[in-house]
Amino acid sequence: PGEAAEPLLACVAEHPDYLPAYRLLCRALEGDFRPEELVKAATAWERAAREQDNAGDGAEACLVAGRAHEAAGRADEALEAYRRGQGLSASGGNAYFAARLLQRRGGADEALRMLDECVAGGRGEHLEPARALRDEIAAAGEQHADAPPAG
Repeated sequence: PGEAAEPLLACVAEHPDYLPAYRLLCRALEGDFRPEELVKAATAWERAAREQDNAGDGAEACLVAGRAHEAAGRADEALEAYRRGQGLSASGGNAYFAARLLQRRGGADEALRMLDECVAGGRGEHLEPARALRDEIAAAGEQHADAPPAG
């Protein structure tokens, strides 16, 4: 890991219940583009957050893990992480990134359900992109439903 990650690795090893250190460590590892180490750090962060009943940190850790898995080409693992995060907090990036992935894989119905929950939550930096993606997926479904049968 880069220079910033080294002391943070030591910090989380010494203080495994200190959630802000995990957030900073994950940011440092993202900057170094080290998805394997990032997944490990995010998984440890999620575990520590669950032990402290901190759904917000847990959801953020799942988002980080999902993005790292996606960057490494592991769509199934990414989707699993996003779903865990969505279960912790319906509003936020997990729903948005899961829905994007589901849309690419043909899972429009599940994507719409996740985005509906996210939009209903009505907050977070991913709210507007989630609304736009929801509208895009819904419009594509309507166009598909209106298309004449092939043949």
